[in-house]
Amino acid sequence: MVHATSPAFTFHLCGAPRSSNTFSRSTQLRKTQFSHIPPRSFSRPSSSYSSVIAWLSRNPLEDSAIIHAAKACGLPVVRVYENDAITVTHIARATRSHTIYLSSTRYPFCFSFFQIHNLLPIPVQTIATLSSDAAPPLILSNTSVAVGALGSVRPLLYEKKGDTVTKFYGSDEDRSSKEKRLHPRKEVDERSTWDKVIARIVRVYLPRGFPHTTTPDYISFTKYRTLQNLASAIMSVISTEALLFGLGLGKKVAAGAAAANWVLKDGASYIAKILYGSVFGSKFDDDPKSWRIAADIVEDVGGAIEIMTPLFPMAYFLPLASFAVCLKGMSLMTGTATRHVVYRSLAASGMQNTGDIATKGESQGVTMKMLGLGLGIIVSSKIGQNYYALLGAYGLLACVHIAANWKSVQCVQFSFFNKQRASILIDRHLDRLPLPTPHDVSSIEKIVLPPWKGFQPSVKIGAGVAESVLCSEDLNDARKLFRKERFMIFAKDKGSTLKVLLRENATPTDALRAYYTAKKFMKSNKRTREALQESLTFMRRNISSFEQQTITAGWDTRHMLLADDTVRVKW
Repeated sequence: MVHATSPAFTFHLCGAPRSSNTFSRSTQLRKTQFSHIPPRSFSRPSSSYSSVIAWLSRNPLEDSAIIHAAKACGLPVVRVYENDAITVTHIARATRSHTIYLSSTRYPFCFSFFQIHNLLPIPVQTIATLSSDAAPPLILSNTSVAVGALGSVRPLLYEKKGDTVTKFYGSDEDRSSKEKRLHPRKEVDERSTWDKVIARIVRVYLPRGFPHTTTPDYISFTKYRTLQNLASAIMSVISTEALLFGLGLGKKVAAGAAAANWVLKDGASYIAKILYGSVFGSKFDDDPKSWRIAADIVEDVGGAIEIMTPLFPMAYFLPLASFAVCLKGMSLMTGTATRHVVYRSLAASGMQNTGDIATKGESQGVTMKMLGLGLGIIVSSKIGQNYYALLGAYGLLACVHIAANWKSVQCVQFSFFNKQRASILIDRHLDRLPLPTPHDVSSIEKIVLPPWKGFQPSVKIGAGVAESVLCSEDLNDARKLFRKERFMIFAKDKGSTLKVLLRENATPTDALRAYYTAKKFMKSNKRTREALQESLTFMRRNISSFEQQTITAGWDTRHMLLADDTVRVKW
């Protein structure tokens, strides 16, 4: 039992004697059950200690009742959120207070509080009452809120927007009325001004429901991505200044010629982007990480060329500037094409909030670019026309830019199979080791540069007939061996790349079966028909176990990008 008194109120928890004072207005009392947790680490040796009510905030209606009750009785209140035990500890020590914990029995109390406060959790069915001779009684209840002169309202519904309850609706408890009407009751926002500002910032820059709607790596990715955008914006100002110098800024150059050169360089980039997309567009999905790193390197090279334009005569401005802008345009296209698959990977499992994550990511990027433009102008004004200082600043920022992007892509975890991730998992399964999760693989998979070469594990899936089949005898043997499959594997010499022919109706699952067979065949270090037969038999016996373990480890086997080419063969 905890029994705290003050001139204005009496507070009882389970076990308190039922005095006439306490239940002077017993007709208004409604019983409610709370979990009573006696605080062991804080004693109350003298009357100089005050009382604090702290509770786990879960139900907005109960929150409102406790807040109003405490205010009426002059009690300080601490609204405790999950995993916020440090805040409670700080308040208890700073105020030298005797902390009383209340928690509705409908929700379990956070165990981290027990550990920090050295509390022994003893669930006790209790009745909590607050009474005073000077103020109307206030009753904390799971089913009702009675607040003196405000009348008794039974909560039925409440409207919630974000994390704040805007209204709750209740019915009159007046028994003299035959019809109980539904009344809207405004909820008082108890947050401080600072909390409201923080909530507004979170709403603008973080996805709704964060952190429960994103992966654990979202903050790390955002941190490095923010640094990358900041460095990119400053570099953009520096390279643009160099372009203007190369265009003849400050010299006697015809305005019409300068304008024509400026426009023509952009026109060349449009053509380059179209050609680039037609050639490499289908490869972006295979390995977005490598393509993003390559795109940033190309962007920085383009900026470096822009900075070098002042070193050349005016006649070279257009070809140099056009080439630089082409590189930056291709980088922009690559970043745009791979951005959404990255954002999709940052959504928590089962969440369909890619659009929200992408929108907040763009908001973060735009904010940092605006800040970067301002910092870039300051840096540019400090450097002035010192070309070598300009070049040094750009080189330093380029290193930061690439390093930040490298760290950001390491935070991204993809759950679908490409050749590299499938190779890692198949090797682990063949070695009888537990399969790693997407998070584990994200830290060990390699960035492939240049990305258009792709991951080369000595197996080409989706090869053509001319590069695979040596003679009709080999083809007939393969058709007999793989007659129940929708793929055929051909091996020329030891150490050569295995060629996998896919049938016209082959599915991604067939490509995975072929890849598993080829990896097993490569481990045998033999290039005989018997070894290939053994590998095929091994695959058929173990592929179901492999697929089940991949699903258990968190992999999505419905989406796989294993084929190197789109070639399909009919037989």
